[in-house]
Amino acid sequence: MANEDVKSYTMNRSLDIEFHQKSDTGIRYSKKIENLLINILNFGVKIGSGGKTGYVVALIDGHGKDSTKIEMFVGERLKKSIQTSLENMTATNHQVIQKVVTKELKKVSQELEQESKLEAGIDIFESGCTVCVSLIVNDFVYTWQIGDTLVLAYEYQKTPNKNVAFKVEEIAAIHTLENKAERARIQLQTGAIGKLEHTGNDGRDYYQKERIYLPMTESGRSQSNYSLVQTRTLGDLVHHLVAGVTDEPTFSIKKIIHGTRYLVWLDEGYLTKSSLTNIIQENDNKELHAICNKIVEGSIKSWEKENERLQKKLDAKKKTAIEERLSVLSKVGQNRNNTSVVILRIPKN
Repeated sequence: MANEDVKSYTMNRSLDIEFHQKSDTGIRYSKKIENLLINILNFGVKIGSGGKTGYVVALIDGHGKDSTKIEMFVGERLKKSIQTSLENMTATNHQVIQKVVTKELKKVSQELEQESKLEAGIDIFESGCTVCVSLIVNDFVYTWQIGDTLVLAYEYQKTPNKNVAFKVEEIAAIHTLENKAERARIQLQTGAIGKLEHTGNDGRDYYQKERIYLPMTESGRSQSNYSLVQTRTLGDLVHHLVAGVTDEPTFSIKKIIHGTRYLVWLDEGYLTKSSLTNIIQENDNKELHAICNKIVEGSIKSWEKENERLQKKLDAKKKTAIEERLSVLSKVGQNRNNTSVVILRIPKN
Protein backbone atom coordinates (compact mmCIF):
# COMPACT_ATOMS: atom_id res chain seq x y z
CA MET A 1 0.00 0.00 0.00
CA ALA A 2 2.87 2.38 0.73
CA ASN A 3 3.92 2.58 -2.93
CA GLU A 4 0.48 3.17 -4.42
CA ASP A 5 -0.95 6.53 -5.39
CA VAL A 6 -2.95 8.56 -2.88
CA LYS A 7 -5.83 8.77 -5.37
CA SER A 8 -6.56 5.04 -4.96
CA TYR A 9 -7.60 5.74 -1.39
CA THR A 10 -9.76 8.80 -1.97
CA MET A 11 -11.99 9.91 -4.84
CA ASN A 12 -10.06 8.50 -7.78
CA ARG A 13 -8.76 11.99 -8.45
CA SER A 14 -5.17 13.14 -8.37
CA LEU A 15 -4.85 14.79 -4.97
CA ASP A 16 -2.13 16.88 -3.40
CA ILE A 17 -1.58 16.58 0.33
CA GLU A 18 0.96 18.34 2.53
CA PHE A 19 1.84 18.14 6.21
CA HIS A 20 3.51 20.42 8.71
CA GLN A 21 5.02 18.52 11.62
CA LYS A 22 4.66 19.82 15.14
CA SER A 23 8.23 20.85 15.85
CA ASP A 24 10.27 23.34 17.83
CA THR A 25 13.14 23.21 15.35
CA GLY A 26 11.53 23.90 12.00
CA ILE A 27 9.15 22.72 9.32
CA ARG A 28 9.28 19.22 7.89
CA TYR A 29 7.01 17.84 5.21
CA SER A 30 6.00 14.39 4.05
CA LYS A 31 4.05 13.07 1.08
CA LYS A 32 4.42 9.42 2.10
CA ILE A 33 1.21 7.49 2.61
CA GLU A 34 2.63 5.18 5.26
CA ASN A 35 4.16 7.63 7.69
CA LEU A 36 3.93 8.54 11.36
CA LEU A 37 5.15 12.00 12.17
CA ILE A 38 5.25 12.87 15.85
CA ASN A 39 1.62 13.87 15.90
CA ILE A 40 0.25 13.36 12.36
CA LEU A 41 -0.98 10.03 11.02
CA ASN A 42 -1.72 9.56 7.31
CA PHE A 43 -2.32 6.18 5.73
CA GLY A 44 -4.47 4.24 3.29
CA VAL A 45 -7.01 1.66 4.43
CA LYS A 46 -9.04 -1.18 2.95
CA ILE A 47 -12.70 -1.12 3.94
CA GLY A 48 -14.42 -4.48 4.12
CA SER A 49 -13.92 -7.24 1.56
CA GLY A 50 -15.58 -5.53 -1.39
CA GLY A 51 -12.56 -3.62 -2.63
CA LYS A 52 -13.55 -0.25 -1.18
CA THR A 53 -10.64 1.87 0.04
CA GLY A 54 -10.18 5.04 2.07
CA TYR A 55 -7.58 7.45 3.38
CA VAL A 56 -7.04 8.48 7.00
CA VAL A 57 -5.67 11.76 8.36
CA ALA A 58 -5.30 12.03 12.14
CA LEU A 59 -3.82 14.74 14.36
CA ILE A 60 -2.76 13.85 17.89
CA ASP A 61 -1.71 16.63 20.24
CA GLY A 62 -0.26 15.75 23.64
CA HIS A 63 -0.06 18.04 26.65
CA GLY A 64 1.41 17.74 30.11
CA LYS A 65 4.79 16.28 31.11
CA ASP A 66 4.32 12.98 29.23
CA SER A 67 2.89 14.57 26.06
CA THR A 68 5.36 13.01 23.59
CA LYS A 69 5.01 9.52 25.08
CA ILE A 70 1.23 9.81 24.88
CA GLU A 71 1.33 11.01 21.26
CA MET A 72 3.47 8.04 20.22
CA PHE A 73 1.46 5.50 22.22
CA VAL A 74 -1.90 6.70 20.87
CA GLY A 75 -0.61 7.12 17.31
CA GLU A 76 0.88 3.65 17.00
CA ARG A 77 -2.13 1.87 18.43
CA LEU A 78 -4.70 3.99 16.65
CA LYS A 79 -3.21 3.34 13.22
CA LYS A 80 -3.07 -0.42 13.71
CA SER A 81 -6.55 -0.69 15.24
CA ILE A 82 -8.26 1.46 12.60
CA GLN A 83 -6.63 -0.42 9.72
CA THR A 84 -7.61 -3.80 11.16
CA SER A 85 -11.16 -2.90 12.17
CA LEU A 86 -12.06 -1.23 8.85
CA GLU A 87 -10.65 -4.11 6.81
CA ASN A 88 -12.69 -6.62 8.83
CA MET A 89 -16.01 -4.79 8.40
CA THR A 90 -18.88 -6.83 6.94
CA ALA A 91 -21.05 -3.78 6.17
CA THR A 92 -19.74 -0.39 5.06
CA ASN A 93 -22.60 2.09 5.50
CA HIS A 94 -22.29 5.38 7.41
CA GLN A 95 -23.64 4.03 10.69
CA VAL A 96 -21.31 1.02 10.75
CA ILE A 97 -18.24 3.10 9.91
CA GLN A 98 -19.12 5.55 12.70
CA LYS A 99 -19.59 2.74 15.22
CA VAL A 100 -16.39 0.88 14.28
CA VAL A 101 -13.98 3.84 14.55
CA THR A 102 -15.70 5.19 17.69
CA LYS A 103 -15.15 1.78 19.30
CA GLU A 104 -11.45 1.84 18.36
CA LEU A 105 -10.98 5.31 19.85
CA LYS A 106 -12.52 4.11 23.11
CA LYS A 107 -10.31 1.02 23.01
CA VAL A 108 -7.15 3.12 22.61
CA SER A 109 -8.26 5.32 25.51
CA GLN A 110 -8.66 2.23 27.69
CA GLU A 111 -5.26 0.88 26.61
CA LEU A 112 -3.67 4.21 27.52
CA GLU A 113 -5.19 3.98 30.98
CA GLN A 114 -3.90 0.42 31.39
CA GLU A 115 -0.42 1.51 30.26
CA SER A 116 -0.42 4.23 32.91
CA LYS A 117 -0.84 1.61 35.65
CA LEU A 118 2.45 -0.13 34.83
CA GLU A 119 5.46 0.53 37.04
CA ALA A 120 7.16 2.69 34.40
CA GLY A 121 3.90 3.73 32.79
CA ILE A 122 2.78 6.99 31.23
CA ASP A 123 1.45 9.69 33.53
CA ILE A 124 -2.12 10.43 32.43
CA PHE A 125 -3.30 12.00 35.69
CA GLU A 126 -2.12 15.46 34.62
CA SER A 127 -1.13 14.61 31.04
CA GLY A 128 -3.21 13.71 28.01
CA CYS A 129 -3.88 14.36 24.35
CA THR A 130 -6.48 15.45 21.86
CA VAL A 131 -7.28 13.34 18.79
CA CYS A 132 -8.94 14.19 15.50
CA VAL A 133 -9.46 11.38 12.98
CA SER A 134 -10.80 11.92 9.46
CA LEU A 135 -11.57 9.07 7.07
CA ILE A 136 -12.04 9.95 3.39
CA VAL A 137 -14.07 7.40 1.41
CA ASN A 138 -15.29 8.21 -2.08
CA ASP A 139 -16.93 11.64 -1.76
CA PHE A 140 -17.39 11.59 2.02
CA VAL A 141 -15.24 12.78 4.91
CA TYR A 142 -16.02 11.13 8.26
CA THR A 143 -14.53 12.95 11.26
CA TRP A 144 -14.21 11.93 14.90
CA GLN A 145 -13.16 14.76 17.20
CA ILE A 146 -11.84 14.58 20.76
CA GLY A 147 -10.38 18.04 21.30
CA ASP A 148 -9.92 21.31 19.47
CA THR A 149 -8.49 20.59 16.00
CA LEU A 150 -9.96 22.96 13.43
CA VAL A 151 -11.27 21.00 10.42
CA LEU A 152 -12.42 23.14 7.50
CA ALA A 153 -13.67 22.64 3.94
CA TYR A 154 -13.21 25.38 1.36
CA GLU A 155 -15.52 25.63 -1.65
CA TYR A 156 -15.23 27.98 -4.60
CA GLN A 157 -17.83 30.72 -4.83
CA LYS A 158 -18.79 32.77 -7.84
CA THR A 159 -18.22 36.52 -7.52
CA PRO A 160 -19.40 39.34 -9.82
CA ASN A 161 -15.83 40.33 -10.70
CA LYS A 162 -14.74 36.69 -11.11
CA ASN A 163 -12.12 36.93 -8.35
CA VAL A 164 -11.29 33.85 -6.32
CA ALA A 165 -13.51 33.55 -3.27
CA PHE A 166 -14.17 30.69 -0.89
CA LYS A 167 -17.05 29.58 1.23
CA VAL A 168 -15.67 28.02 4.41
CA GLU A 169 -17.44 25.28 6.38
CA GLU A 170 -16.40 23.96 9.78
CA ILE A 171 -16.59 20.18 9.50
CA ALA A 172 -16.05 19.22 13.15
CA ALA A 173 -17.16 21.00 16.32
CA ILE A 174 -14.33 22.21 18.56
CA HIS A 175 -14.37 20.97 22.14
CA THR A 176 -13.60 24.09 24.16
CA LEU A 177 -15.69 26.36 26.36
CA GLU A 178 -16.32 28.54 23.30
CA ASN A 179 -18.64 25.75 22.12
CA LYS A 180 -21.96 26.55 23.84
CA ALA A 181 -23.05 22.92 24.02
CA GLU A 182 -19.74 21.87 25.58
CA ARG A 183 -19.82 24.79 28.00
CA ALA A 184 -23.31 23.82 29.18
CA ARG A 185 -22.22 20.19 29.62
CA ILE A 186 -19.20 21.15 31.74
CA GLN A 187 -21.21 23.58 33.84
CA LEU A 188 -23.53 20.74 34.81
CA GLN A 189 -20.49 19.17 36.48
CA THR A 190 -18.46 20.70 39.29
CA GLY A 191 -15.65 22.10 37.16
CA ALA A 192 -14.71 25.74 37.66
CA ILE A 193 -14.41 28.02 34.64
CA GLY A 194 -12.25 31.12 34.43
CA LYS A 195 -9.70 33.02 32.36
CA LEU A 196 -5.93 32.84 32.41
CA GLU A 197 -3.48 35.07 30.56
CA HIS A 198 -0.62 32.56 30.86
CA THR A 199 -0.95 28.86 31.50
CA GLY A 200 2.00 28.28 33.78
CA ASN A 201 2.43 24.79 32.25
CA ASP A 202 4.69 25.69 29.33
CA GLY A 203 4.76 29.47 29.49
CA ARG A 204 2.64 30.09 26.40
CA ASP A 205 -0.47 32.24 26.46
CA TYR A 206 -3.71 31.03 24.97
CA TYR A 207 -5.37 34.30 23.98
CA GLN A 208 -7.02 34.35 27.40
CA LYS A 209 -9.09 31.33 26.45
CA GLU A 210 -11.35 30.14 29.20
CA ARG A 211 -10.03 27.05 30.88
CA ILE A 212 -11.43 24.29 33.08
CA TYR A 213 -10.18 24.20 36.65
CA LEU A 214 -10.81 21.69 39.36
CA PRO A 215 -13.31 22.76 42.01
CA MET A 216 -12.15 24.09 45.35
CA THR A 217 -12.12 21.83 48.38
CA GLU A 218 -13.90 22.72 51.60
CA SER A 219 -10.67 24.31 52.81
CA GLY A 220 -10.74 26.68 49.84
CA ARG A 221 -7.87 25.06 47.93
CA SER A 222 -7.95 23.63 44.43
CA GLN A 223 -7.30 19.90 44.11
CA SER A 224 -4.77 20.67 41.37
CA ASN A 225 -3.34 23.70 39.55
CA TYR A 226 -3.54 21.76 36.29
CA SER A 227 -6.15 23.26 33.94
CA LEU A 228 -7.43 22.46 30.46
CA VAL A 229 -8.69 24.39 27.45
CA GLN A 230 -10.27 21.26 25.94
CA THR A 231 -13.50 19.72 27.20
CA ARG A 232 -12.76 16.31 25.67
CA THR A 233 -9.39 14.51 25.81
CA LEU A 234 -7.68 11.16 26.25
CA GLY A 235 -5.90 10.93 29.58
CA ASP A 236 -6.17 13.93 31.96
CA LEU A 237 -7.81 11.64 34.54
CA VAL A 238 -7.91 14.32 37.20
CA HIS A 239 -10.33 16.29 35.00
CA HIS A 240 -12.23 13.24 33.79
CA LEU A 241 -12.93 12.21 37.35
CA VAL A 242 -13.92 15.58 38.75
CA ALA A 243 -14.55 18.29 36.16
CA GLY A 244 -16.69 16.58 33.51
CA VAL A 245 -14.03 16.17 30.81
CA THR A 246 -14.68 13.06 28.70
CA ASP A 247 -13.00 10.90 26.04
CA GLU A 248 -16.26 10.45 24.10
CA PRO A 249 -15.78 11.63 20.48
CA THR A 250 -18.25 13.66 18.47
CA PHE A 251 -18.88 12.54 14.89
CA SER A 252 -19.67 14.34 11.64
CA ILE A 253 -20.03 13.53 7.92
CA LYS A 254 -19.18 15.95 5.13
CA LYS A 255 -20.04 15.24 1.49
CA ILE A 256 -17.40 16.59 -0.86
CA ILE A 257 -19.43 18.42 -3.47
CA HIS A 258 -18.43 19.91 -6.82
CA GLY A 259 -16.42 23.05 -6.15
CA THR A 260 -14.73 21.80 -2.99
CA ARG A 261 -11.08 22.85 -3.30
CA TYR A 262 -9.36 22.31 0.07
CA LEU A 263 -9.70 20.30 3.25
CA VAL A 264 -7.62 21.79 6.07
CA TRP A 265 -6.78 20.42 9.50
CA LEU A 266 -5.20 22.94 11.90
CA ASP A 267 -4.08 22.18 15.45
CA GLU A 268 -2.42 24.58 17.90
CA GLY A 269 -2.84 27.37 15.36
CA TYR A 270 -3.17 30.98 16.53
CA LEU A 271 -5.31 32.05 13.59
CA THR A 272 -8.97 32.94 13.29
CA LYS A 273 -11.03 31.27 10.58
CA SER A 274 -11.13 34.53 8.63
CA SER A 275 -7.33 34.91 8.80
CA LEU A 276 -6.84 31.32 7.67
CA THR A 277 -9.33 31.82 4.83
CA ASN A 278 -7.45 34.91 3.63
CA ILE A 279 -4.22 32.91 3.48
CA ILE A 280 -5.87 30.10 1.52
CA GLN A 281 -7.53 32.54 -0.85
CA GLU A 282 -4.43 34.65 -1.51
CA ASN A 283 -2.26 31.59 -2.17
CA ASP A 284 -4.62 29.41 -4.19
CA ASN A 285 -2.79 27.47 -6.94
CA LYS A 286 0.57 27.85 -5.21
CA GLU A 287 2.38 24.71 -4.08
CA LEU A 288 0.95 23.31 -0.89
CA HIS A 289 4.20 23.58 1.05
CA ALA A 290 4.10 27.33 0.33
CA ILE A 291 0.57 27.56 1.73
CA CYS A 292 1.70 25.54 4.77
CA ASN A 293 4.52 28.02 5.28
CA LYS A 294 2.13 30.97 5.10
CA ILE A 295 -0.22 29.40 7.64
CA VAL A 296 2.59 28.62 10.07
CA GLU A 297 4.14 32.07 9.64
CA GLY A 298 0.77 33.74 10.15
CA SER A 299 0.16 31.67 13.25
CA ILE A 300 3.54 32.63 14.72
CA LYS A 301 2.98 36.33 14.01
CA SER A 302 -0.48 36.28 15.59
CA TRP A 303 0.88 34.48 18.63
CA GLU A 304 3.81 36.88 19.06
CA LYS A 305 1.58 39.93 18.64
CA GLU A 306 -0.85 38.75 21.30
CA ASN A 307 1.97 37.57 23.54
CA GLU A 308 3.58 41.02 23.31
CA ARG A 309 0.29 42.69 24.25
CA LEU A 310 -0.13 40.47 27.29
CA GLN A 311 3.50 40.98 28.27
CA LYS A 312 3.03 44.75 28.25
CA LYS A 313 -0.04 44.30 30.40
CA LEU A 314 2.02 42.34 32.94
CA ASP A 315 4.89 44.84 32.79
CA ALA A 316 2.53 47.73 33.47
CA LYS A 317 1.56 46.52 36.91
CA LYS A 318 3.35 45.33 40.01
CA LYS A 319 4.20 41.67 39.59
CA THR A 320 3.71 39.03 42.21
CA ALA A 321 6.28 36.23 42.39
CA ILE A 322 4.00 33.98 40.33
CA GLU A 323 3.45 36.65 37.68
CA GLU A 324 7.19 37.24 37.46
CA ARG A 325 7.71 33.52 36.89
CA LEU A 326 5.05 33.42 34.17
CA SER A 327 6.55 36.48 32.51
CA VAL A 328 9.93 34.76 32.22
CA LEU A 329 8.39 31.55 30.94
CA SER A 330 6.46 33.47 28.32
CA LYS A 331 9.61 35.11 26.95
CA VAL A 332 11.39 31.77 26.83
CA GLY A 333 8.49 30.26 24.89
CA GLN A 334 8.19 32.96 22.24
CA ASN A 335 10.31 31.15 19.64
CA ARG A 336 8.43 27.88 19.94
CA ASN A 337 5.98 26.77 17.30
CA ASN A 338 3.60 23.88 17.88
CA THR A 339 1.27 24.50 14.94
CA SER A 340 0.28 21.36 13.00
CA VAL A 341 -1.26 21.72 9.54
CA VAL A 342 -2.56 19.20 7.04
CA ILE A 343 -3.85 20.46 3.68
CA LEU A 344 -5.54 18.35 1.04
CA ARG A 345 -6.23 20.02 -2.32
CA ILE A 346 -8.80 18.71 -4.77
CA PRO A 347 -7.99 19.68 -8.37
CA LYS A 348 -10.43 21.80 -10.31
CA ASN A 349 -12.69 19.77 -12.55
